[in-house]
Amino acid sequence: MPPTGAFTFVLHSHLPYARGPEERWPHGEEWLHEASADTYIPLIESLGRLAAEGIRGGVTLGLTPILLEQLADVDVQGRFDEYLDYRQRAAEEDIVRFSQSGEAQMEALARMHAGRYQEARRLFHEDYGRSLVQPFRKLAATGVIEIMTSAATHGYLPLLSRDESIGLQIRTGIEAYRRHLGLVPKAMWLPECAYRPGKDGRPGIESFLSAHGIQVFFAETDMVEGREVIVTPGSGRSQATVFRPYQVRDSGVSVLARHRRACQQVWGSAEGYPGDFDYQEFHKRERVSGLHYWRITGNEIPLEGKGLYDPARASARAGIQAEHFAGVVRQILQEHHEATDEFGLLMVAFDTELFGHWWFEGVAWLEAVLRHLASSSDVELTTASDYLGRHPADGRIDLPEGSWGEGGMHAVWDNPKTEWIWAVIHQAEDRMVAAARTSPPDTPVLRQALREFLL
Repeated sequence: MPPTGAFTFVLHSHLPYARGPEERWPHGEEWLHEASADTYIPLIESLGRLAAEGIRGGVTLGLTPILLEQLADVDVQGRFDEYLDYRQRAAEEDIVRFSQSGEAQMEALARMHAGRYQEARRLFHEDYGRSLVQPFRKLAATGVIEIMTSAATHGYLPLLSRDESIGLQIRTGIEAYRRHLGLVPKAMWLPECAYRPGKDGRPGIESFLSAHGIQVFFAETDMVEGREVIVTPGSGRSQATVFRPYQVRDSGVSVLARHRRACQQVWGSAEGYPGDFDYQEFHKRERVSGLHYWRITGNEIPLEGKGLYDPARASARAGIQAEHFAGVVRQILQEHHEATDEFGLLMVAFDTELFGHWWFEGVAWLEAVLRHLASSSDVELTTASDYLGRHPADGRIDLPEGSWGEGGMHAVWDNPKTEWIWAVIHQAEDRMVAAARTSPPDTPVLRQALREFLL
């Protein structure tokens, strides 16, 4: 049977600027190294295995410019090498300690950790040339995935007071993308999916995207679903759905919204897969090495009562849940097709670092989902831009202001506890614009001021 719809994961990869050896755990550069070892390297290898099997599409991956800059930094790369060596040695010391104390299951888990850090070091040196950017670049260039860009330093665009600031964030982000990946971006992840329409004489965010050739961005479900759609002048109106792209106003830029029900299978606090009791417990670390040896065990069980992790049981659960999620995707697309007779796109969006880092089994789950869907005759794996190229938006909507934060607006970022910083930011915007207008163009001092302003 022909496919009834298409599917893509949209994975947003981002860490704030943590570069620098002064601070380590939990908010220093070690944050970046953990994500590299636990998420980015496993994901690269997973996508490579799928590509070797002829499986392409299914992943639209965001790499924010500030993340790319850090991954490409020679000093960061050197300290990542040191981190992998340190973690491997810590696991090897645990092997000796647990062997001497007769703790066979702990010893086996320590050997698992030592092996994965040793393999990460081998890949980093022998396969990646000490750069995680290069394997991602190769995956995108060969069509295995699409890589999208974002604002330069993840600035929260709707709350910036000046259009020059929004333009600088977007333009700099695109320039960094081209410099590191050698590609021209078609898709952009707006930080926190935060969008602002044109109002009070200021253009909407889509105008800035259009000016830089961006074709599609992403929004929260409620910002799209049920909105009034104008198909063509004089042809009537309909309600928007998350299964189709829509042009935002008259910009030529399209928006896609995530499917909430499918996302809840992962994000949901009750039904979400990452909370499975057999999965590795993130919050409990071994007191000496800092490694993870325990499973979630139960929601109400305190950290001191957690049972030991069983990799085989966890792997089996990930396989079962991957098959279940693939079934959910197929069912949703089939229901949409039967109800509308249309070929739709099901898009689910997550933070990339959920997989592997927070949810240790997550990358294996993701790989298994894509393998299941690739073997299905009724689902087509795609990326955001590839889908838009074959199924361009034929309707227009007026997208409302909002984000994917709690309540769908800006309260997570603009509230009584944070309002003080917006006054500082807005003052900095005014000072930066004044400096740019009165200083000689393209001087070292002005460039440095712009870098610090973006950060």
